[in-house]
Amino acid sequence: MTFLPRLNETLDTLRRRTGLMLVVMCLGLLLSAGLGMTQRPLYDSREVIEVSAPRLAGASAAAARGRLRGQVDGLMRAVLSDQALGQVIDAYDLFADRRGMTRRAQLDALRNAVRIELKAPGPEEPPRLLISARMPDAEQARLVAQELGHRLIRESVLLRIAEARATLDFYLARESGLIADLAEQERRIADFRTRHDAALAAGDPAGMDELARIDAAILAIDRARAAPGAGQSDAASDLDRRRAVLTAARRAQLRALAPPPALEQDYAALLHGLGNIMAQLDDTAQSRDAAEVDLMLETRHMSERLVVIEPAERAEAPVEDNRRAVAFGGGALSALVAVALALLLDWRNPVVRTTRQLRRLTEVGTIVSVPRAVPPARSTHDRTGPV
Repeated sequence: MTFLPRLNETLDTLRRRTGLMLVVMCLGLLLSAGLGMTQRPLYDSREVIEVSAPRLAGASAAAARGRLRGQVDGLMRAVLSDQALGQVIDAYDLFADRRGMTRRAQLDALRNAVRIELKAPGPEEPPRLLISARMPDAEQARLVAQELGHRLIRESVLLRIAEARATLDFYLARESGLIADLAEQERRIADFRTRHDAALAAGDPAGMDELARIDAAILAIDRARAAPGAGQSDAASDLDRRRAVLTAARRAQLRALAPPPALEQDYAALLHGLGNIMAQLDDTAQSRDAAEVDLMLETRHMSERLVVIEPAERAEAPVEDNRRAVAFGGGALSALVAVALALLLDWRNPVVRTTRQLRRLTEVGTIVSVPRAVPPARSTHDRTGPV
């Protein structure tokens, strides 16, 4: 039969195991203190970047506003890429005290130590980017947050300029293709007119005469433009303007020609194709002009951009210091282990020490108990012993 020890019996057990408990507690305190000394405090530094409004007014500002908000996610991924973080590690030698770390471990450690958050207060308020770095060294935390902020701004500028230039190149290529299509369509109309010149002349002689006059004028301008030294003369631009006016008049005259009924359907199809190409060319020219304006705004930093409103500063106190918590927690845990070990040893080797324990164990009352014999202390002056 077993019995649960009472409080005084437990205290007696702990008193008899005091030496063992002190040894366990001292070892636990030393171990927890050593482990606490290995813990390094963490310092936090933060830089705040805001999306500023374009420095212009009008339709161009309305087109430029809000474009940067859709690019923030891509910029954050670019800044936190392995290549960018590796450059930051090499630039500031962040893990110089941990030479055994692999490159992958360094990248993961730095990626876990930094955080980039997008704060959008409202639709009318400019969004903000919060870049924070938590490092064991206060100066390193400031440098990392500052470097990531600068890289974010630089990546934003390069990305926006590259996108504006790519858009402009696209519209320039499209315009060149449409100009070639327009020339080909005009050639088809000219071939049609050549083949059916007599029929067209009979149907609209005045229109054909006007068209012949315009063609002669355009040919004269082309000859004058091709003359030696014409490219350097002041009249070259005037010749180009006159040719553009005559070309527009020629297209209008072509559309105004009244072909015979037998040729009207074919001629109308050619003119319809010419009108479609000209409409596309006009739209492309407008888009190209807008793309040129966007590129100019980006290169001159007049569009929406990222600016630092709160630069990163050196932290005065750590935001996380686990040394005391580890030391005190280890001490408390070692005390619990010491008490548990003392009780376990007594439970594995139980001893009946009092009549009360005997009665609880056997449920039989005791008749006689022999007290523990403690020999009296011998006097230091009595050296002869008993007679």
